[in-house]
Amino acid sequence: GTRTAETSLSLKDGESVVLAGLIQPEDRTTVQKVRGLGDIPVLGEVFKTTTRDVVTTDVILTITPHIVRALELPPVDDQAFWSGTEEAYGLKQLFPDTGAGKGISGAAPMRPTPAPPGAPSPAPSSPGSQVPRQPPLGVLSLLPPDRTASVGEEIRLDVLVTNIEDLAEGTLTISYDPKVLEFRQAFEGEFLMREGTASVTTAANPATGTVAVRLTRPEGSKGVTGTGVLATLAFVAKEPGASPVAIQTSQLLSAAKAPLSATGGQGNVRVQ
Repeated sequence: GTRTAETSLSLKDGESVVLAGLIQPEDRTTVQKVRGLGDIPVLGEVFKTTTRDVVTTDVILTITPHIVRALELPPVDDQAFWSGTEEAYGLKQLFPDTGAGKGISGAAPMRPTPAPPGAPSPAPSSPGSQVPRQPPLGVLSLLPPDRTASVGEEIRLDVLVTNIEDLAEGTLTISYDPKVLEFRQAFEGEFLMREGTASVTTAANPATGTVAVRLTRPEGSKGVTGTGVLATLAFVAKEPGASPVAIQTSQLLSAAKAPLSATGGQGNVRVQ
């Protein structure tokens, strides 16, 4: 069985102590009998022997405590030292003293190299002279990239923009095969409608198989950053064949009317 003990000890580091007294008596009964005959009621007592023993056990514990101390750090001079480079070994300091090499034996402070006589002093850089950060390059794509439809079936393709920053308006030129597809209309996507509203207008030319999709947000609205669907294009399958649907050009502007760069994408529609 389980034995428990609770006590308090006061020992020195490395001093041993012996704990005893966890005594537990156990009653053990042993029955020896003749198989078959010993199981007969009343008469079976003649053919079996019962022995009862009381066994006492004691658990002895030896405890030796040790104090675990924190690792002592070596002096600063022993922690690091200058060793030179792969080509030239030495104790000469290679970098300006920033405090990390303080106290290192043989370390010499770095001195600035004087400019040659007559050389112009470098002009201090001003915050305004920094190169302005360029916005990330967006990616335009059509989803699904491949679509199969039957004659007379409506086909909808999403124009997805990825990794765009501060987009407020834009015009997309979409091309398709007018013999296979017929453009019907375009719907606003959820991207430009985040935290506001958006509108879409189209100008289609069925003869050339192109459509200009104009997307705008209200004047004074903030631009939208991230990834999402700009618009959804609706076509109708006219004749069997294959028609690529491509984003030929894109003119995207930020809220400050600054141009944004984006690469175009292409999808394919097969009409059976």
